[in-house]
Amino acid sequence: MTSVILFVDHAGGIGGAEVSLLSLCENLDRDQWEPHLIAARGEMADRANSSGLVVHSVELPRLRKSPGFLSRWVEGGRRIARIAGECQAAVIYSNTVRATIYSLLGARLSRKPLVWHMRDFWLSESEPSRPEFDWVLKKVAVNQARRVIANSHCTAGHLPPDPKVSIVYNGVDPDRFNPDRDRAGLREQYGLEGDGPVIGMAGRLRPWKGQDRFMRLASSIRQRRPDAQFIIIGGSPLSAETHYANYLRELKADLGLGESLVMTGQIPSIDAGLGAMDIFVHPGDPEPFGLVNIEAMAMELPVVAFDHGALPEIVVPAETGFLVEASDERAMSEKIIGLIENPELRARMGRAGRRRVVENFQISQTATHVQDLLTDVR
Repeated sequence: MTSVILFVDHAGGIGGAEVSLLSLCENLDRDQWEPHLIAARGEMADRANSSGLVVHSVELPRLRKSPGFLSRWVEGGRRIARIAGECQAAVIYSNTVRATIYSLLGARLSRKPLVWHMRDFWLSESEPSRPEFDWVLKKVAVNQARRVIANSHCTAGHLPPDPKVSIVYNGVDPDRFNPDRDRAGLREQYGLEGDGPVIGMAGRLRPWKGQDRFMRLASSIRQRRPDAQFIIIGGSPLSAETHYANYLRELKADLGLGESLVMTGQIPSIDAGLGAMDIFVHPGDPEPFGLVNIEAMAMELPVVAFDHGALPEIVVPAETGFLVEASDERAMSEKIIGLIENPELRARMGRAGRRRVVENFQISQTATHVQDLLTDVR
């Protein structure tokens, strides 16, 4: 018997949470589940339509610091409840924090069970100024949800302890990532010249993603390896141009990186950008998961990252890459230079990384785990 599962996401653009949700939907057993999606108009809804999801266009406006937050919340909750009733949803499944706040009301009004997929540490993008209020809201959400899924043990550690909380790692389709790519052609595509090693990172242009740290690393590495080149993949898909993007352009000029560092902006497919790299770096603040790290590993790239957040659950030190003490840019620089100077080690770590993805982080495994958790919900 096929049941309708109503996913709720507030974003119009595509971020990591949206990529993970779309991949999950594409890999659900359609004999068991018919996925519907509530989302704002935009790229997220367009891609969902292309993947065969039934899309319901609903704007779920920002609530935090909004003068009309109560009326917005009630209206959004009512619309979710109405759609859940019309499509006879067996489950409401919220994918983002804002979607969850609305879905709590929608689930109660429609008397449908709620599954909350927690993909962040906080109920805001950064640590809240009032963490006790954040904790109370999380406790309410956990109590009201029938099932809570966290994308890592690290994320689960930011939730109230409860037996209904389960860990399900994000996943990718390894077949989408071809380690035998035309590296020279991809480098030419992004304006990277010569045969020097290419070190890269990827992520939205936000301060906590660490693009400024990456630029300082690039400047330091260039002093010892002037043939090294660098690439930053990512733009601001969920917001307009930011002050941080302007700051990064100024920092690049101040550091004299010139043509040695390319900023691609948002690109349609991450695998093309990863394919131009020899080494992947994750220089940001703690991540709830960090999907791009397993994407890089699937492309057989060694990963150099800080030893915090969920990265220790992904990277195996000295096997698939290196983890260094948090914020120690000098140590990170040394590990990158060591990999630059040892192509055999890079290749060995890259192969080990792809094996780890195949064994532990396949999207088919993610979908199976989620479906298992849903069996006692509908």
